[in-house]
Amino acid sequence: MKKCRIGLLCVLFIFSLFSGCGQQKQTTALALFPDDVTSIEVTHEKNTSITSRKMSGVELSAIKEWAENLELHYTTFAEGEAPNETYAGGESWLFDINSGEVRFRYLSIDDCYIWINEEWYLVKTPADPPLETA
Repeated sequence: MKKCRIGLLCVLFIFSLFSGCGQQKQTTALALFPDDVTSIEVTHEKNTSITSRKMSGVELSAIKEWAENLELHYTTFAEGEAPNETYAGGESWLFDINSGEVRFRYLSIDDCYIWINEEWYLVKTPADPPLETA
């Protein structure tokens, strides 16, 4: 009887080791900004309000630091199930870096996400971008 319990515990332990192997989310180090940033235009959308503007020098440093501190997990969604397809409203910021060299969107809908290169990343450390608002 004791051998059965030990065997069962060993099987459960091995199963727990491999249970995370098929997950669709993983921690990701993602470079959101190129090394040489010459310009960033940000478009902020909230409800029906849309504003766009070029970012100032002080904001450039703050936004790069903000992006470096985001903990991102790559994730996938079934067709028609992406956050922007299943939720209405929310808030988003589109960052256009160096006139289209890199473009990504930070979305705050049900959770917070980065959408870049047609791929989704769940933000595990959500925080609104540090931008001055009008």
